[in-house]
Amino acid sequence: MKTTLFISLLAVLCFATGHAQENNCVNCMKADNGYINLFIGPGIALGDFGSKDIGNNSSGFAEKGYNVELNGGYHLTKSLDLSAKCIYSLFNYDVSGMLSSYSVKYPGTTWKSLGREWELIGGLAGFSYLQPLGKNFIANVKVLGGVMQSTAPELTLKSSDGASFTESKRSASSFAYLFSVGGTYPIGNLIDLAGNIEYISTAPTFNNVTQSFNPSVDSPVTTTSNIKQNIGMLAFDIGVRLKF
Repeated sequence: MKTTLFISLLAVLCFATGHAQENNCVNCMKADNGYINLFIGPGIALGDFGSKDIGNNSSGFAEKGYNVELNGGYHLTKSLDLSAKCIYSLFNYDVSGMLSSYSVKYPGTTWKSLGREWELIGGLAGFSYLQPLGKNFIANVKVLGGVMQSTAPELTLKSSDGASFTESKRSASSFAYLFSVGGTYPIGNLIDLAGNIEYISTAPTFNNVTQSFNPSVDSPVTTTSNIKQNIGMLAFDIGVRLKF
């Protein structure tokens, strides 16, 4: 998956470079030193992060989510920017499979969850390559790296017969990287409409995660382990770019 995305990004970059000589972007390459972008859009959980397999300890149970980003850039040359990005992502945590599994394992019981969400907060920096395509549109390819804080609050499942399952809060920081393709189109002298498709990946290890099952009749069973979570997501962002 990662290799395919990377090759796709390179293909877009090569396509943009191949058409550079034919397209003279007159209106979109006006002199400006840098910019600030504000983006928002939906996110899709990929791989283990989106898996609902209760038999896989690396399943993230992430469902639909959304992404909010604040991005800034400074022009090093006409075609290369120094870029930095702050990211906030929130994904629903789908426990329906767990609830069904416990209902089957303990016939006659109904299980409910108090809810849980994945919260991802990151800061990344790197470079963005710019290429005019036509008179007004500028395509860009970004490669960024940084740190991501991944958090999921305590999870509690409760049964109609008084039994319960609890998993402690998960929280850890880890290296993250981002590949994206996007573009901008001017809608004013100092403002552009902007959009991106981004692939973001990180792999935190959550230490000392405690899982406790408290049956209605037997003694509680508690385990503690370290869990590595592969987090991958695809974000579709749209927003505005303010130039200065």
